[in-house]
Amino acid sequence: MHESFENLANEYKTLLTEIKLLENSRIELKEKSEYYAASFLSHTPKGSSRHNTFDKYLITLEKIEDKIIETLLKVSQKRLRIEAQINNINNEKVRCIIRMRVVNGCSWQDVASAMHISASTAKRKYIQALSREA
Repeated sequence: MHESFENLANEYKTLLTEIKLLENSRIELKEKSEYYAASFLSHTPKGSSRHNTFDKYLITLEKIEDKIIETLLKVSQKRLRIEAQINNINNEKVRCIIRMRVVNGCSWQDVASAMHISASTAKRKYIQALSREA
């Protein structure tokens, strides 16, 4: 692992959070667009400003969906880089700890439980691996 592994892991987590936020926005807009489609379009004459509002809404929805796809691509690329660095670790237990913590976002307690060790041991092994590989 390189010195940038922690930064890479943090960027990965941030991108996952960004995807969740964008997805929530997309769902919100989609629900509203379905409402607008049902209430506005069926009884609105052509050329109405309501059509323009709905069109703007659809464009906004499309932009958010494009941003989600763009961010998913970034996440995939970062995940590949993280996995490549994790796979360079010789100790399989440490690889599992790092993968669970970084890639899967598990809590220290979840990592400890799955690995049959204490949370403090899991955290210590994680920190030691990062400092050794830096």
